[in-house]
Amino acid sequence: MEHELDLLAAIFSDPDVIQSHAVRDDWFQNSQNRRALMAVKDCTEAYGFFSPDLVDQSDVQLKAKIEEVLDHPTPFPESIPVYVDRLENRRKSIELRLVLENAQESLKSDANAETIADGLLEAVTGLLRASEGNFKSIGDVIKQLIPVIEERYKAGGGLPGISTGIAELDEATMGLQDKRLYYVAARPSDGKSALLMQIALEIAKRGTPVGFFSLESAEEEFGSRSLAHAGRLAQQYIASGDLDVAGFAKLTEAVGKIKDLPLYIDDKSNAPLEHIIRQSRVMVTRHKVKAIFVDYVQLIKTEGETKRHIVETASHALKDIARNLGVPVVAAAQLNRNADGRAPALGDFQHSSALEQDADTAILMEWLKNSDGTPTDKNKLHIAKNRDGSKGVITLQFIPDILRFQPISDLDRYRESIGA
Repeated sequence: MEHELDLLAAIFSDPDVIQSHAVRDDWFQNSQNRRALMAVKDCTEAYGFFSPDLVDQSDVQLKAKIEEVLDHPTPFPESIPVYVDRLENRRKSIELRLVLENAQESLKSDANAETIADGLLEAVTGLLRASEGNFKSIGDVIKQLIPVIEERYKAGGGLPGISTGIAELDEATMGLQDKRLYYVAARPSDGKSALLMQIALEIAKRGTPVGFFSLESAEEEFGSRSLAHAGRLAQQYIASGDLDVAGFAKLTEAVGKIKDLPLYIDDKSNAPLEHIIRQSRVMVTRHKVKAIFVDYVQLIKTEGETKRHIVETASHALKDIARNLGVPVVAAAQLNRNADGRAPALGDFQHSSALEQDADTAILMEWLKNSDGTPTDKNKLHIAKNRDGSKGVITLQFIPDILRFQPISDLDRYRESIGA
C-alpha cells in the first residue's frame, strides 16, 4: 500500500516515530504491514528498544515482511509528516465512505429521514473530533507545569536544568534543560570538543547518566583526554607514559574518579544520522541517559544533494531527538572562515543557517588575542541566542595541558597548587 512501507521504514529506524506522530494501527490496510507495526510495539514494550533480531523468526510471513521493510529506503525525517498526513487522510476517507454507505442503505428502508440525517451528522462530527490531533489547551499545559514549579519552589529555587559545572554559564542558561538543543560553535581546533567533554564529565560526576557521540575522536583519545582533565595531568605525559612516581599516582587517582562514571561513548566515525537516532534512543531507554552530546554536527552522514541540505537534515534530527526523548542535546558545530579575526556571530555557522534557527541556545567561542595577534589562554563564550535565559559574554581561562576551562579567578589558585 502506498506510503505504508515508507512509514514502516521510518519506524524501524526510530520507533519513537510511533509516539511523536501518533501513528495508528488502522493506517495500515495491508495486514502484514500492520503485523510489522505491532512487532515493533511489542518489542519496544518488552525490551525498551527494537531490533529485528528479537522478532519471532519462525513466522515466515512476518520475517519476510520485516526483511522487505529493512530493504526499503529510510525516508528523510522531513518526509514523515507527509506520509502521516496521506495515510490519515486515507483512513478518514475510508471511514467517511462507510458512513455514507450506511446512510445510503438506510435510505432504501422505511427509516425516518430526520433520524438518518441525525445519525449522519453524529458520525461526521465524530470523524472531525477524532481528527483534532494532540492539541492541548493552555489550561492543560498550565496544569502540567504547576507541579514542576512547586517542586522547584520547595527546593528553594535553583537551576531548572542540569548544571554544566561552570557557574557563569549556568547563570546565563539556567542549566541544560530538557527538550532543548544547544550548539557550541567554534573554528576548527578552537576548544569546542574540550568544552563538551568537560561539561559531560561534570554532569556524570554528579551521578547523572550522559551519552556522548564522538564522531571525530576515537574512544581511546576521549579516554586519554578525560584522564588528563580529571587528574589535572598533562595529556602528553599520559600519551607517552613518561610519568614519575607522583604523576603515576595522579593518573591512578584519575582512573578511580572516572572509571565508574555513567558516561556512555559512541565513537563511530562520521556516524550516519540513523545510527545517532537509534543509539540515542537506546541510551535513554536502557541507560536512563539524561543528556546527549554530539561532537560535531557537520560530521553526521545522511542523504542530501548538497552539504547544506545534509547539515540541515542532521540539525533538524538533533532537534527532534531532544523533543522526542525529552533530554537536552548539546552539539558542537564549526564556524566558517568569516569568523576568523573577529567576534563570531549567529550567521557564521558553517554550511547552513538552519543551525542558528534550530538552536534553543547558541554559544560561540572566540579566543582573545595578544597585541601581536597570537592567541591568549582566554576564551570568550558569546551566548548569541538563548530562548530561556540571558544573552551576553562569559570569559574563561583555558589550561591546554589538562583541557580544562575555568573562571579566570580560579587560575591563580591552580598555578599555586602545582607550584608554577
